[in-house]
Amino acid sequence: MGRTGNPTRFPTASAFAQYAGTAPIEIASTGRARHRLYRRGDRQLNAALHTVAITQIRMPGTRGHAYFQAKIAEGKTPREAQRCL
Repeated sequence: MGRTGNPTRFPTASAFAQYAGTAPIEIASTGRARHRLYRRGDRQLNAALHTVAITQIRMPGTRGHAYFQAKIAEGKTPREAQRCL
């Protein structure tokens, strides 16, 4: 909340993701579609969200860890699963 201010200023979840620098951008090359993260946005907020995600992944029994494992089971790479979280 301290970094974003009033959350109602973002009309959609996508707008917030872009502001936070977590919105995926598709990069298509030679028939393979990949995603990378939006490089703009609030870098300090992005770093805080990254720390929270890594902490959740490393702590078995948390909802974040279970979500990460479910994404791995779906066939995503660890990096893609982390990006989803």
